[in-house]
Amino acid sequence: MKKSTVVIVATLCLAFAVPALACSVPVFRYALERWVSDPYEVLVYHRGPLSEDQQAVADLLSSDGHAGKVHANVNLTLVDLDADPDPQLIKIWESQETETLPWLVARYPLPTRIPVDAFAGPLLEENVQRLLDSPTRREIARRLLTGDTAVLVLLESGDQEKDEAAFKLVETHAEQMAQTLKLPEIAPEDLDEVSIDPLALKLDFSTIRVARDDPAEKMFVEMLLGSEEDLHDLNEPMAFPVFGRGRVLYALIGGGITTENVQQAGVDLTGPCTCTVKDQNPGVDLVMAVDWDGLVEQEVEIDKALPPLAGLGGFTEDIQPSATTDETTTTDPTTTENPTTSVAILASESVASESTEPAEESLNHLDTRVYYFPKLSPLWTNLLMFGGFAVVVIIGASIFLFRKKT
Repeated sequence: MKKSTVVIVATLCLAFAVPALACSVPVFRYALERWVSDPYEVLVYHRGPLSEDQQAVADLLSSDGHAGKVHANVNLTLVDLDADPDPQLIKIWESQETETLPWLVARYPLPTRIPVDAFAGPLLEENVQRLLDSPTRREIARRLLTGDTAVLVLLESGDQEKDEAAFKLVETHAEQMAQTLKLPEIAPEDLDEVSIDPLALKLDFSTIRVARDDPAEKMFVEMLLGSEEDLHDLNEPMAFPVFGRGRVLYALIGGGITTENVQQAGVDLTGPCTCTVKDQNPGVDLVMAVDWDGLVEQEVEIDKALPPLAGLGGFTEDIQPSATTDETTTTDPTTTENPTTSVAILASESVASESTEPAEESLNHLDTRVYYFPKLSPLWTNLLMFGGFAVVVIIGASIFLFRKKT
């Protein structure tokens, strides 16, 4: 009887505490406001000191280099194979089945538990540039920052008939969902979770196409295909809903690109955020070079506030923005016709203009970037309060029962 009393008290405390993890803010908006992008681990394997040119390329990936200045979610580790590196790093190197050095390996964020590499190849400036950013990812970021609920990315198979049919279905339902889905009513206690007036929230799904063989999107394509098991083996059109800060929800593949499945993705993203703990929700973050924290809460015109990508050789491709497009994304390395419409990737013009020397990094040590975590929200405040209350009640009940027994 006494044990059951304690169990009942504990259960009641947990019952009060659990709702604090839920939130009435729509998933897509909560993710944009609160879910900090998980970092990709980028490993550079080499033997002995890197040459000056090689070090300069590696430094682009460091928190003090270009990657840090454009807020790319990557962490750099230099791995000297002659310096007795960690056994786990050796294991990753042996799985590469190459003797080419220096060698670049990008690993998916740890919370995803994805065992395959997001990318592996020689340490070349071109590979670094395309790992950090691409025209399609910039366009996706621009749309998300200007209010799109999600961007439905159609990764083409190369079969024109299949691709056209899949895109038509996705495009049609993107338009329908914007008209038929309803936003949840945001509870008064959750108003602090959004930086804009809840009445300004809108439903707007857009679409974009990506060819698998587009060289400018090579890294982006690899990230998409590696986000789930066996996607590399399927030669079918695939649709990936991307939301929040560049997070892929899941893949719809070939015959799975149906009315029901596309609409379900819309429902999943527009419903209330039933669990605010990011890692307990489906999805995989992409590498995105965007200052999300600096742009989400600012009342600015995104197209004008974000400068074009610059500072890395000729990698200044831009793509034209469109709300819903039926054209395959293509890239011309020499095109810079509309620089104000590409998503920035530089933190600010002042930061971009600073001259920096290549960062000196210690071998075999993780070069971490600085993260800007949001302020403690009312949800977590409530959770801590309920948790403390639960602890006090359980301790009090235990003392009472112990004294009664003695």
